[in-house]
Amino acid sequence: MDNGTKKVFDPLRKRYVALTPEEEVRQRCIRFLVADCGYKASRMKSEVGIRVNNLLRRLDIIYFDRQGKPLLLVECKAPSVAIGQEVFDQAARYNMALHVPYFIITNGRETYCALLQPEAQRYQFLEKIPLDEELYTS
Repeated sequence: MDNGTKKVFDPLRKRYVALTPEEEVRQRCIRFLVADCGYKASRMKSEVGIRVNNLLRRLDIIYFDRQGKPLLLVECKAPSVAIGQEVFDQAARYNMALHVPYFIITNGRETYCALLQPEAQRYQFLEKIPLDEELYTS
């Protein structure tokens, strides 16, 4: 605790951050991706700033391939935030700047994972989050 604010250690940013409901979802997602899906924490970053339509935005989590190219982005919301069209649109706007093949949207209760199909200009929703090695076979 710092001045009455609960904090949690973010292993990607390597510092303590305020434990907001969204941050709790982000930290659980990081742990899940590393422990259960085999993602490498060394190729993952959180709270990354990008420019979208000349505005600075922050990506919750981004995962890079072996060559350092963005491969997957994750948009985290607090559990109280419903995942609707606005959230999907937000992820799509972020992806216009990055052209990442995979994205995940989660509020800790609902999770969606999709694969970009550039030729069809649409996303294919996946039944599960791919393991690290499966990201390279699509």
